[in-house]
Amino acid sequence: MSKKSTEKENWYQTRQNLARQINELLFEKRLSIVNVSEQTGIPLHIMENITLGREVHRSSDLRQLAAFLNKKIKIELVD
Repeated sequence: MSKKSTEKENWYQTRQNLARQINELLFEKRLSIVNVSEQTGIPLHIMENITLGREVHRSSDLRQLAAFLNKKIKIELVD
């Protein structure tokens, strides 16, 4: 596997893991993405992208979502 395809796969896995964790939290708190969008001001289409594991272009949306959920975002560098 080339370096570029490995990087692409890593970002894909990171987005999928984040989406899974956020969906679990929303389920536990009985929140819909519509509720969260309305309460945080994060546009609904961005919430959809986050919960589906799609590319998110603004880290501020993720920080705002994490703050709303009383969580922190941790990014690891690994070999």
